[in-house]
Amino acid sequence: MAAEPRGPGAGARGAATFASFARSCTLHGLGRIFAGQRVRHYTAYPRITALDEAQSRVLTFPAITLCNYNRIRRSQLTLNDLKSYDLGAFYQRAGHPIQEMLLRCRFRGRDCGPENFTTIFTRLGKCYTFNSGGPGREVLTTLQGGAGNGLELMLNVQQEEYLPVWGDTDETSYEAGVKVQIHSQEEPPFIDQLGFGVAPGFQTFVSCQQQRVSHAWQWHSHPGARAVPAQPQPYPLDILC
Repeated sequence: MAAEPRGPGAGARGAATFASFARSCTLHGLGRIFAGQRVRHYTAYPRITALDEAQSRVLTFPAITLCNYNRIRRSQLTLNDLKSYDLGAFYQRAGHPIQEMLLRCRFRGRDCGPENFTTIFTRLGKCYTFNSGGPGREVLTTLQGGAGNGLELMLNVQQEEYLPVWGDTDETSYEAGVKVQIHSQEEPPFIDQLGFGVAPGFQTFVSCQQQRVSHAWQWHSHPGARAVPAQPQPYPLDILC
């Protein structure tokens, strides 16, 4: 009898055939060999989950991204946009500038301004992130949560610049105001999915609590290897944005 050709996936097919044979044969111990190996592998590592709460003296303030519901200012639309269309340059010019939207900015009781915001382009157009932690940007911290220790903004949504809307589409909507997302500096904003709306003419208070989960040990892939403790992470409590 000619030998069966060996190629990619032959080992996996052989293992599946052996497992099927072990389950169907009358040898009682054969079908439990694999199960015993997995049990020994499972018991070779700690299996205790402990939850603890720790307070940090210095809290990393999160990144805050905001977008105007109106993506394009009506006064910036020209016929020249139909001749040569560059999407990035178009949103950069026609989007709402933070210099005109931001009327008042205070962080931890101190004045801040447009220079503390980083421009970012999302599915909602031209947006701005406070405390982005990007290149050349220092990550801001706070000592505690509560009013007076977070970020205070007064915004002008420039509703007179909104495009006329005859129907709710992916590019236009009936809403007016800004959309906000609070996130960490390590993750990009998914503000179209995770953001919340802030209506004009109202004062909105937002508090958030961040929880971080870290593994007690970083185990190697093979048993017997020396475990390395993970670096402790801070556990922020409350931050007023």
